[in-house]
Amino acid sequence: MPLEQRNLPRNGDALSLVRNFLDNPSYRAYKELASGALPADIAEALKSLSEEECRRLLTLLPSELTADIFQELDIPLQVELFGVLGIEKTADIVSEMDSDDAADLLLELNKDEAESILSNMEEDAEAVKDLLKYEEDSSGGIMASEYVALNENWDVTRAFDELRVICPDSDKAYYVYVVDDERHLKGVLSLRDLVMANTTDKIADIMSSNVMSVKVDSDQEEAAYIFKKYGFLSLPVVDDENRLTGIISSNDIIHVLEDETTEDIHKMSATLPLEDTYLASGIVELWSKRVVWLLALFITGAFTSSIMRSNEAILGQFVTLIFFVPMLIDEGGNAGSQASAIIIRALALREFDLSDYLKVIWKETKVSLMLGISIGLMGFAAASIMPSEQLLWSQSGTIVGLSTLLVVLFGSVIGSLLPLAAHLVGFDPAVLSGPVVTTIVDSAGLLIYFYIAKSVLGI
Repeated sequence: MPLEQRNLPRNGDALSLVRNFLDNPSYRAYKELASGALPADIAEALKSLSEEECRRLLTLLPSELTADIFQELDIPLQVELFGVLGIEKTADIVSEMDSDDAADLLLELNKDEAESILSNMEEDAEAVKDLLKYEEDSSGGIMASEYVALNENWDVTRAFDELRVICPDSDKAYYVYVVDDERHLKGVLSLRDLVMANTTDKIADIMSSNVMSVKVDSDQEEAAYIFKKYGFLSLPVVDDENRLTGIISSNDIIHVLEDETTEDIHKMSATLPLEDTYLASGIVELWSKRVVWLLALFITGAFTSSIMRSNEAILGQFVTLIFFVPMLIDEGGNAGSQASAIIIRALALREFDLSDYLKVIWKETKVSLMLGISIGLMGFAAASIMPSEQLLWSQSGTIVGLSTLLVVLFGSVIGSLLPLAAHLVGFDPAVLSGPVVTTIVDSAGLLIYFYIAKSVLGI
């Protein structure tokens, strides 16, 4: 049975090399595959193979290359493929994966499967177990335990001898971290610093003591912010006693930003995040992720209908007022969504902090008033030129224009205040945006509209 196909661009050359290797699994065919296609290309080609072909390929390839391929796949697909490989082969592959990627995968397996894999791993099992104890969205949860650390008391000659022994991967040697005998983080230096130093120089003398780090229990967004601000390629992670426990690479942060952005988009659209890709998600899952919010918004939206019903008399007497209801609530909702999107982005990028809240609110109030006046004048003009048998042009213009001004003002202010309030109490601002703001503004907009109409008409 073929693995699920995904609508992603495929590398034709990699696929042909993979099929050539499967047809003739010789050393020459393997070398052509390994040298002619990157692990990401081979991972893409896997999605075009049948389940049996995938099993054969992954069984034939060395575990080290298989691990590199697996790290390019989405975790649900990793789990699916491991299901056809067996515990022993799976353990070999997990042993070769980066510790953080291995921990992420094991978290998706059931407890018995994860323990079986760990018990069959010849090495690195303890390092992976240590990572599993951290919260998934913490800095400890995304860090890797593979890093390069040198003792501050060593000289450069000793440092190079140690580097030759551990032979670090290129993506783990962006920076060399310096520790003391108890592994407390003391400084950082680059490989260039080592190469340019005299062989007798002490590491403590050539390192930079100005090293930035994050705690293992810090939120992953904190690490992402540091990467963005300082442009680091990796970041050390320390425990409460400042002992070096791992590093976060720029590649890890790319995945964090992707996950955080996806989560925020889902929340701003009033839907729960999917566990898998869209095509891999079943109809029931897609339904369940949306129906909860839709039911909640339906209940709150029912209040809008009750407002319309309670003003049935005035709508029956002045039918023209009905024509402007969609325009009014749409403009209010749009204004609220605009404001919330701008504030949420600014909060995510830390463009202001708690001490700036009053300044932000005052600024948004002034902008909202300007927007309200601009759209209100348009509403006045549109209502004034629309013929009506029940209303004078000045009455309809005043009702619609003033209502539009106030509704846009209210929508913009609420759209900015709700994310700020959510952030203040430690709640995700993305939840209180989009449909939530629109629903609130719709109800408030109708109350404003009918109150102004009654006031102008003397009802």
